[in-house]
Parts: sequence; structure tokens; C-alpha cells
Amino acid sequence: MKALVKLAGIPRSTYYDLVKRMNQPDPAANLKVEIKAIYEKHEGHYGYRRIRDELSNRGQKVNHKKVQRIMKELGLRCLVRMKKYKSYKGAVGKIAPNILDRHFTAYDNSVMENFFGIMKSEFLYLKEVESVEHFKIELEKYINYYNTKRMKAKLKMSPVQYRTHFTQAA
Repeated sequence: MKALVKLAGIPRSTYYDLVKRMNQPDPAANLKVEIKAIYEKHEGHYGYRRIRDELSNRGQKVNHKKVQRIMKELGLRCLVRMKKYKSYKGAVGKIAPNILDRHFTAYDNSVMENFFGIMKSEFLYLKEVESVEHFKIELEKYINYYNTKRMKAKLKMSPVQYRTHFTQAA
């Protein structure tokens, strides 16, 4: 053993420390199971930040770096890519009618643009559909998921949870 430690160029104490740790159970085993369950529940749409927020909502305070490291160990990657900023510099188009009678200022349709961008990246580009009817069913499921289960990063909860929380507080 002395020769192997010397050949590896590590101190004997390091070898014994590694052997000692190998025989102990994984201290993050429960956290790994929970992270994997959250990841699978949201079909890979959640990255380490949202998983950390979901754990926080469940009463577990965990550093985002630890969640990121565990996800990397488990081979879990967010399926939704980060979007690069693109500013359109072309001609001005038509303004859509204000059906909802919202008080927008002057190209402010960002609410819907944001939703459709998220929907395309999380649903449209990732799902395989067989027919128009199948698409309609999957779209309805996604909209239900978006409203009731998908956590908005700024709110730290889903839109329905936020509205319920807001109306109860008032």
C-alpha cells in the first residue's frame, strides 16, 4: 500500500480518508431522490434554480450550487435552452386589437410574447404530436400545467398559487 500511495503522489492520510468515506452512506441520498423526482415531475423543464426554489417551497433550504452539482452527478440537464437576446430592428408592424381592454402603452404585448416564447420552448419544440387532435389535447395539458404547476421564477410559485395567495392575503 505504501508503494501505491507513493506512486500516486498522495499522502497516506488522504488514502485512509477516502477509504473511510467510501464505507459511509451518501449524506445527500434523500436530496438526490427529491431532486430527481422534481425533475421528472416537470419533464425536464426545470433547471437547478427552479429545483432549488421548489425545494425551498417544500421547506428544504439548499444552496443552488449543491443542487447544480447533484444534477450534474445524476446527469440531469434542463431540456429548455437559455434564450439569447435578440432585438428586432426592422420595420414597425400592425398593432393587434386590445380585446382585453388593457391599458398598454405603445409594440407592449410582452405578456403574451413571453407566454408564447415559453410555450414554444417548453412544449412545441419538445413534444412529438401525431395529429391536430393530439396536439390540441397536449396543448390543453400544457396550459393546465403552466397555470397550476409550473413555477414562475419571479413569483416562486405557479400563477394559480400566486392568485390564491394574493386573494387570501387581501
